[in-house]
Amino acid sequence: MSYERNAITAFAQATVAARDLIETKFASTAFTGAAPRRVKVDAPMVESTGGGKQARESIVLKAESGDPAHNIACGFLDIGLRACEVRSYAALNLLHRQRFSSALDLHQSEYDKFLGELKVLLEGEGFVFKVVEADEQRARGGPEAERRSGTGAMFALGLVAALIVVGLVVLFALR
Repeated sequence: MSYERNAITAFAQATVAARDLIETKFASTAFTGAAPRRVKVDAPMVESTGGGKQARESIVLKAESGDPAHNIACGFLDIGLRACEVRSYAALNLLHRQRFSSALDLHQSEYDKFLGELKVLLEGEGFVFKVVEADEQRARGGPEAERRSGTGAMFALGLVAALIVVGLVVLFALR
């Protein structure tokens, strides 16, 4: 039991340290565009992360106005694996076009500079750093594939429910 508490504490401390490291490094970095944004690291919105081993902190460019509609999730930080994965500008732009049918309102030069600095920072801390390019984002499916798979799952669930209802009706009719 003591080991689990220590493990949770170690992951929690590492998470806070990584978040503070990133947010301190980029505290003065402001992204211009339709909505000025700042770098933030958000904790996962789940009840349990397996003692922190499954915790992925989101790296988000948050709108200074506080309007979540202008936030851009650009990657994640996995403390348990000591890994960071972020989307390239092209991958972010691809997702934004798919979701909103418009170009990303973020300056590429600012974002590319941020990625370079984040890479140096995290690799210096022993993290594996990966940039997801647009072609890999397309291969992963993006939001279109997520919508299709969600629709298929709902259809399958509805079909199963309908078959159960029909089966119950037939069962009661034959009695």
